[in-house]
Amino acid sequence: MKPDRIFCFLTAAILFLIGWALPVHAGSGKTSASFLLENLDAREVGLGGVFAASMDHQDESLLTNPAGIAWSHRPKTNLSYANLYDNGSQGFVGHLQPLCRRSDFQLVSALGVSYFTAGNIDINYANGTTESRTAEAGTAVSFALASRLGSWISLGLAPKYIRSTLVEQFSDAVYALDSGLVVVPFPSVLKSRISLGAAILNLGSKITYRTAEQDLPMTESGGASLRLFDDAEYGSFLALAQIERVLGEKVRYRLGAEYALMSENWERAFFLRGGYRIQFDDEDYSLGFGFRENHLQIDYAYVNTIELEKKHRLTLQFLFGKPDLSRRVREKPLLNVPEEIEHKETFDWIKEP
Repeated sequence: MKPDRIFCFLTAAILFLIGWALPVHAGSGKTSASFLLENLDAREVGLGGVFAASMDHQDESLLTNPAGIAWSHRPKTNLSYANLYDNGSQGFVGHLQPLCRRSDFQLVSALGVSYFTAGNIDINYANGTTESRTAEAGTAVSFALASRLGSWISLGLAPKYIRSTLVEQFSDAVYALDSGLVVVPFPSVLKSRISLGAAILNLGSKITYRTAEQDLPMTESGGASLRLFDDAEYGSFLALAQIERVLGEKVRYRLGAEYALMSENWERAFFLRGGYRIQFDDEDYSLGFGFRENHLQIDYAYVNTIELEKKHRLTLQFLFGKPDLSRRVREKPLLNVPEEIEHKETFDWIKEP
């Protein structure tokens, strides 16, 4: 299939999904498989969980906005771990692979597997015995395919398989779909400093535990990112904002910011991050930092919770191949001879004795 046909197919599919999901999926107000709402990538969590407009050399979009992976230029492997409430935990393993790359088109694929386990729950039987079981466990396997057209838009689709089990006894497996887009308006004028994004996640059938049916936590989101400055001496500063709604819940907001100090070729960088969540019942602010050295990046995030245990995220990212230098920060040259000659400046060159 030719690249232009792939792009047209993705465009039609996403427009169909958006048009179908908004009016039809009113939902019953009860959702299950809540582990699908957990942010896993430490960079994303440190930024307040903002993901809708992610496109800047990142691959954590596999679980959030699949359109974001279309901007990655090199293969990457992501390993993430999170501690949850009551000794629960969640992890993710994913790999991103660019398939073809041209100046006006790029096609990228990604495969990821995530797991979730909650704490134990004690079950008291009528005969007086007690048994401890895992309250909930879940697995999600997703495959994403995203395309970038030129330097201003990308689209992505990610079908996934979801399995959820309650108290080690009641389980069900369903299929779902994530879709999204990222737009970079007027890239030549604004130097790709602004990006806009939208995504619909967990669009699929209901989960049935024995006879009880519950919806997946379908999430609609839209956001924007702004790179305020990008300077070789002072570093780079990124600001992000997002609005989202989970099926059956109220609208909520996310804010995030990242300061990066990096080398000219992006092989070495240090990141400081912060985020804030509005209209969330149990979370408010988050903090994080990261460090990249050659082919390894390490990110950590802390999420403050109001009443429950604090959350921590750790991500290891392995980067293969050479970095993309199209947006590297460059030092201003001390002397530009052609420019000076154009302005009719004269120079006294030192002659050899």
